[in-house]
Amino acid sequence: WGGDDFWSAHDVLFDEAFDDLLTWNAEPGHPYEGLLDLDRIGLAGHSHGTALLTMQSLGPLVPWAGIDIQGVALLAPCPDEAMEDYLNVYGGMAPLQVIYGSRDQDGCVGYGQSIAVYEAGGQPRHFVHLPGGSHYGFTDEGSLLDATISREDHQDTAAAGWLAWWSYILRDDRSALPALRGDEPLVDRDLDLRTQLEERAPLVVDRFVPESVLDDVGLGAIVGLEGQTYINGFLSDTFVDEAAGQALIESEIRDLLEPVARPEVLLWVDDALGTELYGVAVDALEARGELVSTTATSPDDFAAQLHAGGWDLVIAGTQNGSIGSLYPYDEPLADWICAGGRAIVSDFRTDSSGAASILACGGTGFTGDTNYTTLWPDGDLFADSLSLSNPGWGVFSVGLETGSAARHAYADGAVERLSLGPNALGLPLEVSGPLEVTSVATLDNARGLFHPGSGLEVRWSEPGGSVREPLGGLDASGLDALAMRALQLHDAPESPGAELDWTVQLEDVAGVVAAVALSAAPQGPLRESPDVGAGTNDKSVYESYRLPLSAFTDAAPGLALDQLAAITWVFDRSESGAVVLDDLVFARSGDCE
Repeated sequence: WGGDDFWSAHDVLFDEAFDDLLTWNAEPGHPYEGLLDLDRIGLAGHSHGTALLTMQSLGPLVPWAGIDIQGVALLAPCPDEAMEDYLNVYGGMAPLQVIYGSRDQDGCVGYGQSIAVYEAGGQPRHFVHLPGGSHYGFTDEGSLLDATISREDHQDTAAAGWLAWWSYILRDDRSALPALRGDEPLVDRDLDLRTQLEERAPLVVDRFVPESVLDDVGLGAIVGLEGQTYINGFLSDTFVDEAAGQALIESEIRDLLEPVARPEVLLWVDDALGTELYGVAVDALEARGELVSTTATSPDDFAAQLHAGGWDLVIAGTQNGSIGSLYPYDEPLADWICAGGRAIVSDFRTDSSGAASILACGGTGFTGDTNYTTLWPDGDLFADSLSLSNPGWGVFSVGLETGSAARHAYADGAVERLSLGPNALGLPLEVSGPLEVTSVATLDNARGLFHPGSGLEVRWSEPGGSVREPLGGLDASGLDALAMRALQLHDAPESPGAELDWTVQLEDVAGVVAAVALSAAPQGPLRESPDVGAGTNDKSVYESYRLPLSAFTDAAPGLALDQLAAITWVFDRSESGAVVLDDLVFARSGDCE
């Protein structure tokens, strides 16, 4: 532990410990003789002990490949890396349980990894979110840090979770299922636990996998603040028709200098591979007596000239280096533009904070699109179209956002958006009434969403809208429950800061409709996102809901479960709300699967 080769030490530790256990298990007369049933092995750990199990994608088990790992339980797991880097690691794991405290302030677990790793685990999988729980609250030693619950609450939750999990996974004791599912309390006290369980092989109706759709858009190619700036999304040596390119640049210069008599122009272009037209245009205008120019000789000289001031127009072409480079003139050029100075700018540095600050002062930014080859006019800056070619740069043209700037020319482009795809039965959703419904990525650090994948986002500001899932005559007669996951979006203005409820309807092919409130589930109405307390990022956390099919047949005794036409959510019981729904399935209940 603690050496330079820290993670390799995990492998060594694991190999030695596991080798010892297997040796003692087979050694006659040893206290551990026969202790291990090698057909029913589970792995569990806390904090870095979970990293021990998972950092190597269970690689340490390779020497013991003949041992069948039945399940894994992670308590406050500490992956130490970005969530996205772990999804492939957990994808091949055995059935997985994660127990996590919302007040876990240890940096490697405080931002959602513990939620994210759950999503990639094997089936079945179980998740417990413990509000008020902190990293070391689960142990016998160590600070409670910012915990708002007792160590007993931590340990009882972990003990109950592990007891239910290992009883089910290792002993095949299905009496533990109601506690895992949330049909019964995991612990007998008010801890506001949020639990999820993904069952073994349920009948999936919809997991809301989105379709990728490309929409044609006009990417900003030239944008600018009226009478002050032109931000050009191309380098100055990329025009196929050099005369047309020179004419465009002269038009930009004349437009910005129109109110100025005998203007002073500062020019900087760091390099060119083709014919550099900023200098050509400036020289041509100067030869006709329309301006006086000064050319900066180096980045430092350009910065010094900007600080000196007195210019009527600054022309800056940053065309060489890396996309993340920083230069001494970045700050003074940004300050020049932000203070109202006239400027014409080309900059290819799509990953540079210096370039971003310059563009921001010019009312724009990078879209992330690069290397377009045709410009189309939005006004009379130039006629027809202009073609670009790459004289040898990596990035020679960049898409620009409009922001507070106006667009003067555009390039053809496309943006990718997520569209609701058909459900698992190949049938499209039907939306009606006052709802906003879309597919949403549920792994978004900025929003406090840490569930890799996607879900159905539904927002309403007045009740009455509905979402209908066609089933096409589905036979659910051999099943016992309609299950789904739901969360309230903590960052949405429609979220009321209180419980939400709505109506769930089952309809058969004969038109018989049975309606049951979501709150009829053991969990009751959908609770607001759990309070995580000061110093921790707010999080939206799913909770599993299960409505027994018997509740629907009690509501409508004539309902034919063997010929179901649709499931409909009617958002009629709360005035407003913003939720994400996922994992709509039919499953079994009670002690069976």
